[in-house]
Amino acid sequence: MAEDSGIKENLAKIKKALAEYEGQYKTGAVIHRIVTDAAPGLDIRQVVEMPTGPGALTKFIEAHLSPYVQQIGHQGGDKLYGIGEGVEAPPEVDDPNIWKAFVSPSSINHLFVRLSDGVLITSKEPQIDDNHKRIQRASDAEHSQIRAEFVDSLPEEVRDDLGTSIEDGASYDDFITSLRAAGRAGSWGRFRRIAFRQLLLQRLENVGLDESRWAAVAHQLMASQNAMFQQDEKEIRTERANAEKGRNEIVHLGSKPNHALSDKRLFLQQILANMSSDHLRAIQVPFGAVLDALEGRS
Repeated sequence: MAEDSGIKENLAKIKKALAEYEGQYKTGAVIHRIVTDAAPGLDIRQVVEMPTGPGALTKFIEAHLSPYVQQIGHQGGDKLYGIGEGVEAPPEVDDPNIWKAFVSPSSINHLFVRLSDGVLITSKEPQIDDNHKRIQRASDAEHSQIRAEFVDSLPEEVRDDLGTSIEDGASYDDFITSLRAAGRAGSWGRFRRIAFRQLLLQRLENVGLDESRWAAVAHQLMASQNAMFQQDEKEIRTERANAEKGRNEIVHLGSKPNHALSDKRLFLQQILANMSSDHLRAIQVPFGAVLDALEGRS
């Protein structure tokens, strides 16, 4: 009986913690963190009698938190849960431009919310119609404020380690480099996501969107950021694969004892085809000099 009483007490703490997120969407990883923070002494695996293997959290949610917490879809490789009874699944989002249109002050796209159903869309036009309200993108000043608030949240010793990179006027690249060196880049990413989510909610109130749709709209913004990360990772993998392919082809061409002019042109083409735009912009050696260098190797 004492054990049952302990479980009930922990469940009450967990449900109280979850109530702060009512109407929102959270991944399984976030639900797990909420549960463990609210009831650090509770062993979920012991409660659901699953000492090993996947699925313990799912079983725990289904047995003890449903229907208040319901799986409504997936976000990336994780399950997505709605908190609160009657929470509907949000629209599926795989467009990275939604995040960019809101977060980037220099974005060429404008972000709109459709009042009839709370769906976010982007457009290069500054106006669509009365059913679509434009959401003001984050300004440079708001970016600076979010960054300053994050710095203020850090322990004093960490701020000392970051040095001049956190001072006013310091470049963002220096700021990120210092955060990575201090092991705080992940904390910055989470803080930034939460800050932009709160900023979006303020914007939704300003455009008059029904409050019942706010959580679904905010989820679309977060899903768009995930889509952007996946797109960036894919581009990085492709660029690395192309670079490796280019290196192999260049080594093959360079191993030939004699180079005809066509081989030399192919040599240059292979180099250029596998260079990023930034690297191409940095080229300062004229092609004539490169060809002369190749002539010397023939």
